[in-house]
Amino acid sequence: MNVLVVNGRKMNSYALTLECATFLAQKSQNISFVDLNVLELPWTMRKRVQREIWSESEIVGVVGSTQSFFNIFKAAKEAMAWCAFAIESENPWECLALNEQLPLGRLVRSLIARSMGTSNFHLSDCSVTQVYEIAFKSIFSYLQTTSAIGKSVIPVDLGIAHGGRDSYSAGAICAFKNHGIKTQLVESGGVAERWSLFETSPHYSPDFWTRLEKLQSLTAPEEQVANWWAERLAGSDHFRAEEWGHTREKNLLPPNLPKKYISFFTTSDFEIPVFEEFDIFPGDFQNQTEAFLQLYKLCRAENIDVIIRRHPNSVDQAGVDREIPLWEGIRDLPGVTYLGPHEKVDSIALARGSQTVFTFKSSVGIESIWLGVPAYALGPARWAWTDALRAWDVQNLERVLQEPGSANRDHAMRWANMMLMMDYPNTQFETIHGNLAVRNSATITISRISNILDKGIGVLLRRVAQRVAKINSPNPARH
Repeated sequence: MNVLVVNGRKMNSYALTLECATFLAQKSQNISFVDLNVLELPWTMRKRVQREIWSESEIVGVVGSTQSFFNIFKAAKEAMAWCAFAIESENPWECLALNEQLPLGRLVRSLIARSMGTSNFHLSDCSVTQVYEIAFKSIFSYLQTTSAIGKSVIPVDLGIAHGGRDSYSAGAICAFKNHGIKTQLVESGGVAERWSLFETSPHYSPDFWTRLEKLQSLTAPEEQVANWWAERLAGSDHFRAEEWGHTREKNLLPPNLPKKYISFFTTSDFEIPVFEEFDIFPGDFQNQTEAFLQLYKLCRAENIDVIIRRHPNSVDQAGVDREIPLWEGIRDLPGVTYLGPHEKVDSIALARGSQTVFTFKSSVGIESIWLGVPAYALGPARWAWTDALRAWDVQNLERVLQEPGSANRDHAMRWANMMLMMDYPNTQFETIHGNLAVRNSATITISRISNILDKGIGVLLRRVAQRVAKINSPNPARH
């Protein structure tokens, strides 16, 4: 099999793709590697590590420096042209690039939503520099991957990229899709020492439901499971390589909390799949606001108090809450206690005191089950692998409100086992977490020098592109 692996800019992407390439090379497969970090200085530690791994595993690097720099300048020109067109467009998120080969508007919206903390924003709310950077990187990775596909003497059978939620991987996936090449995504596991390959996407819930369903035996030691949950409840998100502990004060609860209540934990609404086919709405509720309003209607009929706990990540990088208009008509409803994203309330303590926990997609649901509190997903939560954990329609929602049952901790055990025992152990790197990796006891990060180089060349490219791009042409994004 001829496999093409595309790396990414961040350290976890870089290390994970090298792990994956090494693993596949051991299976006697023909592995080519597309290095998107062409702006790195050649003598940085990352490059030395890459060359060692390539040499040991007989991995072939493709797309030379000349072609790479040609792609950089072409990407800069196309990104400037697309930005100019999108800014003037009534529907910027629908704007395409590269002669309609690249759904750049959707990619930009999806990737910017992560820094906005919401999907509720317009292009005019965004930094022009940020929009340009995402457009440039997406186009560049598309061009690099397309160049590699074209250079391959043997047709590429499988394309592999990391995660799917950064500009580099999004562009690579588009290139694979447009060439009809089967694609898999590599992602870290629930611990820093393991990783997995996903047939569709690590952000596509049915992939997780299948994994959970196929998990026949729970082999992780109970002590290891308990320790994993202790770290998780303390605020450590291994899968996303983020820490949430700073967003709450331990055991802090709001004043005048009802003696009996159910809780609705929101999902940060920036989860716009990069590709439309990764989106899924399996039940009656198309979004969490619609789901909550139906839950509230049933609660009022039963005289049940409801606590809304907004996700602390549903704000942008400046702390601005762009979702507040969605909740203005809800937070003052009778029987509702509303807790905004800036409040330091302890979500774990809140869940522990709930009669039942509901969420659209938030992982607080499975955390609550570990705590012994019954929990149900109103939307496509990755942990809701069985109907016993789903309340996807009004009939089931009404049923679990009246008879919530008890929490089955086997579901939480199953989830932890899956996260702890994801497909493959690291062999090249001792640990991969966030923006660092450890190899042979040495920590590898993105060097300051390469960051400065990237920024300097980026400024130069933008200035050159402004001169080269025909910004005033009638339809520069589609020419």
